[in-house]
Amino acid sequence: MITLENLLNTIRHDADADAIVAIAETLVLDEDRAEFERGAKVLWAKEGEGVEWRREVALQMGWGCIGVYLAERAYEEYWDREYPKTNDGLLNDLEEQCVLVAELVEEYVLVLNKEKRMPAWVVMRGVPRGERFTTRKSESWLVRCFEV
Repeated sequence: MITLENLLNTIRHDADADAIVAIAETLVLDEDRAEFERGAKVLWAKEGEGVEWRREVALQMGWGCIGVYLAERAYEEYWDREYPKTNDGLLNDLEEQCVLVAELVEEYVLVLNKEKRMPAWVVMRGVPRGERFTTRKSESWLVRCFEV
């Protein structure tokens, strides 16, 4: 188990793109998975009219995860170039994407908590104990949604 605060700090500061995707993918409910994957596949996915807020956040989370992945890939590809301002800009983009996904994960968890559908591996506060976080054993989300 992990507290929500520790989960968000991990996403903001410590996790790489693969870890962030694994966290978001594991968090998304099966009924919201289509929206999550649509957000990853279509950069300009239109927000649904009358769609539940939870599904809307799942759509945005999918879009945010791809943004983290692309920002990390760009930074890794260009970090050793001789242009320090470009390197700083790429790192700033990556950090902003991580913060964005952390905000979306927090919103999604709060909606799940309000609906009394919290995953067992996330606790709102206190010392985490009990069930541990494990990712889904499925084909890579990045492979399914984004040919890498």
